[in-house]
Amino acid sequence: MKNTTKTNMRALRGGSYSFTVCAIALVLVIMLNLFVGSLPSSLTKPDGSTVGMLNLCEETKQIVTSVTEPITIYLVAQSGMEDITLQELLARYADMNRNVKIVTVDPDIRPGFTSQYTPDTLSQNSIIVESGRRHTVIDFTEIYTVSYDNLTEEDYYNYYYYGIQPQGTPYFNGELELTSAVDYVTRNYIPTVYFINNHDEDSLSATVATYLEADNIMTSSLTLLGGEGIPDDCSAIILNNPKTDISVFEAETLRSYLNRGGNVILITDYRYYSNADMPNLATVAAHMGMQSADGLLVEGDANRYNTYPAFLLPNLINAGPGSTLSSNLTALIPNAHGIVLTEEGNAEASTLLTSSTASYVKTAGADATVYDKEPGDIDGPFSVAASSTLITDSGYGKFVWFASPAIVSDQWDYYVSGSNSAVFMASVNWMSEKAVSVSVLAKQMQVEPLLISQAAASTWSLLLTVFIPVVILGGGFYVWMRRRRR
Repeated sequence: MKNTTKTNMRALRGGSYSFTVCAIALVLVIMLNLFVGSLPSSLTKPDGSTVGMLNLCEETKQIVTSVTEPITIYLVAQSGMEDITLQELLARYADMNRNVKIVTVDPDIRPGFTSQYTPDTLSQNSIIVESGRRHTVIDFTEIYTVSYDNLTEEDYYNYYYYGIQPQGTPYFNGELELTSAVDYVTRNYIPTVYFINNHDEDSLSATVATYLEADNIMTSSLTLLGGEGIPDDCSAIILNNPKTDISVFEAETLRSYLNRGGNVILITDYRYYSNADMPNLATVAAHMGMQSADGLLVEGDANRYNTYPAFLLPNLINAGPGSTLSSNLTALIPNAHGIVLTEEGNAEASTLLTSSTASYVKTAGADATVYDKEPGDIDGPFSVAASSTLITDSGYGKFVWFASPAIVSDQWDYYVSGSNSAVFMASVNWMSEKAVSVSVLAKQMQVEPLLISQAAASTWSLLLTVFIPVVILGGGFYVWMRRRRR
């Protein structure tokens, strides 16, 4: 009887111990789940894509964390049809700021919801961003896009008759569009830049137009000869590669505008611009402490050009006060002329992009047929892009000069994964007093091209085509000789 009682007591103590351990383990698991659930989605759901579709850039973090008013982001999608990538992206935005609220709306349950914001029929997984100021709509077709370049007649024929989709570059614009929307609904005002267009200027590239729109900057055209003057809402005036000189009246208008605290961006091409060919435009640049070193700028340092000595890889010195651009950013600027800082009058000029001390300007200009340095060529370094601030009683006039239209070219921007347009947009935002740009966030959903200097290309070519094969052949020959002697 005693043995039975002792056995029961031991069993009871063993059962109580097991129950206690299981209860403690269960509590720990629940607490662990609650802790993990409270962590940001960036930690619990790391981005596994090769292009970092969910890795938010610093510009996004600055914009979202600075939001001080409640905003609501609606994901319009049928239950069970939500885009997982978008859901995880939205969760990251909500994690950064408690003022950001995410709401999923099923159009089948609330069919009249979207009509409050747009008369259009939205695609599945479209987004609506709303604040107390204003709202904006992002259709799903704007989030996943494909860019088609250099389409041929055969491409059009195959698509029209056989439905064969041409090859294109896919982009994920989720972060770009969403950050732009957050910025738009929380901005105090929307700036406007005006393009002068009566001197055969280049039209705005698709990439830059997209980035200006994403940065919530309005664009319009302007003719100074009309006599209406410069509009009051003008944040900046852009002259994009004029082929002919401006008039004396236009030059005076621009100088007066700068003296009143206005902003001007000038983009020129060495084939058209020179101090002699465009003397009126040159007076505007001189007023802001700059002049051109006329001719083709050639780089003598193999580490500072790509493929050809005229395809410059200039150093980024700065991109305007308050810019967040990294000094390691690589811009590709082909076929530029030089810019010399004169610091004339009250203008305080500084270099944005610069060539090396080994660079020189071919004074033959557009007629230059060789890259080798010749007698009469002008030694560098030169500014490839420069900015200046004019201190006047009325304020601060800002001026930025880019010495090549490649700064706003889609083709050259692609080779450096958006670095050229990032530099340009930093200047636009500096002038519109907007420190953070959202223009560099579109992500290619394929492997981007690798850009290296000519010196590095030569080194890797020698290593891969000569050194490594010689080492492998030498090792094989050594092994063969040893075996033969046995």
